[in-house]
Parts: sequence; structure tokens; C-alpha cells
Amino acid sequence: FLEEDVNIAMRRTKEYVDNNPASPFYSDTTQSFETLPPQTQYMLADYPFNIGKLSKFKKYAGAVLSGDTTKAKLQYKRYANNDINRPLGRNKACYDAYIEPWLETYRK
Repeated sequence: FLEEDVNIAMRRTKEYVDNNPASPFYSDTTQSFETLPPQTQYMLADYPFNIGKLSKFKKYAGAVLSGDTTKAKLQYKRYANNDINRPLGRNKACYDAYIEPWLETYRK
């Protein structure tokens, strides 16, 4: 089941990146989900995998897709019931696994 769930999350992420007018890639024919590095694909797919919809995190997705590291670092956190006083414990794992390595590619 896990592999199927990952595949679904990747398909949902591809759909958002390539076909959603809110995506910076929507009107750019030179960029697509496939042109993203695998680490970035997984970083974005983590949201539909764990939460259900990347579209709930438009600011985060837009920041990642446009390479805005400052905004992405501010927007990646998830909260219980949208209560900023209740950050999810998963935030640190997400940061360590995805955000920090992604930020490092922009530091080089």
C-alpha cells in the first residue's frame, strides 16, 4: 500500500505543478514536474502524501517552485487544525529531510 500511496502523492503533485494556474510552472513550457530534481519532487509530494492536497499550501509550493528559499523556509511548517500555536512534530523531520538539503543546493 505504501508504494501505491507514494505514487498517488507524486501524481497529485505533478498535476498541481503542471496543470494548476496557481503554479509558477503552469504557463512556462520549459519547466515541468519532470524537470525538478527528485529531491524537490519528493519535498513537494510530502504534502499530498501526509495531508492530502498541495493546494492547501500554495505559498509554500510557489516558493519552492520559484526558488524563493526565504519564503519556503517560512511556509513549510504544518499545524494541527491550522492553529499556529500547535505545530506538528513532523515539521523538524520535514525540515531535516527536505528543506535543509534543498536550501543547501541554493547556497552553493
